[in-house]
Amino acid sequence: TVCSGDSVTFGEHVGNDQTFCSVLAELDPELETINMGQVGYGVDQAYLWYRRDADDLDVDVHVFAFITHDFLRMQYDEFMGIPRPVVILEDGKPVVANVPISESTYAMPVWLAETLNRADGLSTVTLANAAREKLNLAPKKVPGAWDARGAEEVRTVVARLFEELRDYDSARSRSTILAYFPSAEELQQPNAELAYWMSVVESNAQRLDIPFINFVSLFAELPAADVTRLFVDG
Repeated sequence: TVCSGDSVTFGEHVGNDQTFCSVLAELDPELETINMGQVGYGVDQAYLWYRRDADDLDVDVHVFAFITHDFLRMQYDEFMGIPRPVVILEDGKPVVANVPISESTYAMPVWLAETLNRADGLSTVTLANAAREKLNLAPKKVPGAWDARGAEEVRTVVARLFEELRDYDSARSRSTILAYFPSAEELQQPNAELAYWMSVVESNAQRLDIPFINFVSLFAELPAADVTRLFVDG
């Protein structure tokens, strides 16, 4: 089983044995799991990494997990000052743009961007913007890059990526599973972005006949104290 996704899959701030991918293997000794999660990834990046490096693996099940922010990240060609590849559609087919990427693409040093990314709480973005302004580190855009894409455009890309993923896994006799995880804040106060992207995932899962595990709903049924223990600093 391959688990792909973002920091929730990667298991940021916890030990390797505490990631959900590792726990799966503990629950069933017949499972051998591979963690392909990465901090700060959007849905597109997780998809691209899986397509690039999982081809030669002996995989029966692919668990593709995400949170709301993974879809929001797809609207931008950088994450906390670090440039990222993006997927666009050309003639209805996914194409990788904003590449090649190098450290020189952006003026902000990667070490500084990573430091800002580790900042706690919602002040992270404010801190990053203030640092860029003070140090005159405005991003240098590469040809074809953009400031932001709308949710509807990203929704169209996501629908196509899910379709490509289903076909890719099916051709290799792999089962695809989509999983949506909530943040602690979303469980306490659901918002419009959460509702929007959950509906996008659910509708596409039904359209493509892909199993979908909605952990947002499952976690919401748990006692508040149990939910709190599931999260590290929110």
